Amino acid sequence: MKKISKILLAVVIFNIIIIANVFASEEFNLTVKEVRLNAEILNSGEYEYIEIEEVTQVNPLYEDVIDEDDLNKPSDITLLYSDASDCRTVKEAGEELREQLKTRNQTIQISYIANTNLDGTIYYQIVDEAMKHTGISTEGDYLLWQFGGWNARASGNIYSGKYYYTLTFTFTYYTTYEQEKEMDIAVSNLLNSLNLQGTDYEKITKVYDYICNNITYDYTSIGTLKHTAYAALINKKAVCQGYAALFYRLALENNIDVRLIPGLGNGGAHGWNIVKIEDKYYNVDATWDTNFVKSGYRYYLVTDNNFPDHIRDAEYATNEFYKTYPMGTQNYTSAMNEMYKKTTKVIKINNVWRMLINGVIDYNYTGIGSNELGTWYLENGKVNFDYTGTYFDENGGYIIEGSKVFANVTENTTEVMKIDNTWRMVKNGVVDYSYEGVGTNNLGTWLIEKEK
Repeated sequence: MKKISKILLAVVIFNIIIIANVFASEEFNLTVKEVRLNAEILNSGEYEYIEIEEVTQVNPLYEDVIDEDDLNKPSDITLLYSDASDCRTVKEAGEELREQLKTRNQTIQISYIANTNLDGTIYYQIVDEAMKHTGISTEGDYLLWQFGGWNARASGNIYSGKYYYTLTFTFTYYTTYEQEKEMDIAVSNLLNSLNLQGTDYEKITKVYDYICNNITYDYTSIGTLKHTAYAALINKKAVCQGYAALFYRLALENNIDVRLIPGLGNGGAHGWNIVKIEDKYYNVDATWDTNFVKSGYRYYLVTDNNFPDHIRDAEYATNEFYKTYPMGTQNYTSAMNEMYKKTTKVIKINNVWRMLINGVIDYNYTGIGSNELGTWYLENGKVNFDYTGTYFDENGGYIIEGSKVFANVTENTTEVMKIDNTWRMVKNGVVDYSYEGVGTNNLGTWLIEKEK
């Protein structure tokens, strides 16, 4: 009888542990919505209301253009929660904010769960994350340079040691979502008409020629639209930010990396671009070069030393920024482009290794390519570092590990070979990673154990 009682007691204790673990798991996975609407939680002694101080921020790029009174005012009605997924990191919240910025939502709410109490710095961190340069033409600087500012407020609750927030952003944009949809169509039509082919130099030269020949400086318009790529492309009139934002968008649409650089031009607020050709960046200023279409560009693909009267804002002149975006040491010329057109090698484009053939990136290439670091296997336009195996083409076979080629073979190759400093058995041109036994090569006969 005592034995049975002990067994029953053990079962009860086990079940209590299981139930406690389930409850803890469910509590840990509570959403902001559940915490803010659950009556049982609301009435519990653990529930506490919290707020983060309200912040209003004018876009630093336009502090001389607008002030806080020009920004959209936040609604007095704040929802208790967002229907979007809860965010637990600044990166997640920034990505959520970025997607809603692209659709020009004026009021954006983000649910955020934290382990500690937050203050107003969280707003800046999330906005900075949302505005990061991603290499996508409608993100990064395209967003950063086309809004006036934002307001942010947050409220929430502490429950069971966690902080459940609803962050509400109110943004002021320079374009509407409808205008951006119109812009999408206009960009597509323009790129089709330009028929951009050839090297990156040849592509951006066509883009630059179009902007300098078709956009005029807007000296008269009132309002903020003139600061946008929309004004440049649709209205054919803009100020420097519009010129630079349009160049940014068109270059990235063609997989050419580019940034917008704020600073001083002739002592006044100004914006221009740096654009990547080969492995270096070069200055371009389409706004100023509209005055030199006939006589020859003065601010196209030039180095910092050959870019007079332009001074970068401090954030864009740091050693870290220059390390990320290394500048060319001599102006890029058509003669350099002609040399580049003779180049066939594997190169790094926007952090992806791709195949360059006669100066042109082949984004669909599958096969073997080489550079100073070795010989590589590329698949669907890029080096596939996950690939291990043998690839055959008309020139023979290639034994590959982690995308790097370590040996040349044929379909008849059967011998012990050195692959990435390890001797292995190759049978009919393919490495047998499970082979154990005897193998031969021109150096002798060998016993292979544990695959090598």
